[in-house]
Amino acid sequence: MTGQDIGAFDPNAQPAGQDFDPLPAGWYAVRITKDEVRAVKDNPNAAYLWLQLEIDENYHPELKGRTVFDRLNLWNPNEKTVAIAKRSLSAICRAVGYMQAFSNTSVLYGKTLAAKLVLRADPGYEEGNEVKRYDAVTARVGPGAVAGPASAPRSAIAPPVHPAMAQGQHPATTLPPQGAQGGQAPWKRQQ
Repeated sequence: MTGQDIGAFDPNAQPAGQDFDPLPAGWYAVRITKDEVRAVKDNPNAAYLWLQLEIDENYHPELKGRTVFDRLNLWNPNEKTVAIAKRSLSAICRAVGYMQAFSNTSVLYGKTLAAKLVLRADPGYEEGNEVKRYDAVTARVGPGAVAGPASAPRSAIAPPVHPAMAQGQHPATTLPPQGAQGGQAPWKRQQ
């Protein structure tokens, strides 16, 4: 048996890896930092929008660098599943004050919103966090918030509000139609 030559490595010069336990249930300030459309393994006619949510260190300095994830089942034969996913995406848009139609999720990147996390304990999987709701960060985290384990933010800046929202209107948020791009589902597009 032979090993691989990896060059000089000093374990004392590197911090040890960390195993992160799930976060306690509650409201957290987060930002969307990455997303991907991913196919469902056992259903070729379904896909979901995978979201990486980074904990906002301005509200939770002790959690700097922590991330949680969500899945929005936007493309699924089950209409109820799609409706739930669209409501979650609409809640994200409302929470960050982005109330215009869009086709690229990058418009939601970097904006702070509140995510209600619960503990998920599925048989056969490690315990983890699941996102149950989204809301405006000013409503759920920090001074005057309804609930949340967070400390007060170092810089409390309200999220931008679309002019229609300031007037009490709620313009419709639309998603790209299923099968966009010449009838193909977005996760099956030719690159």
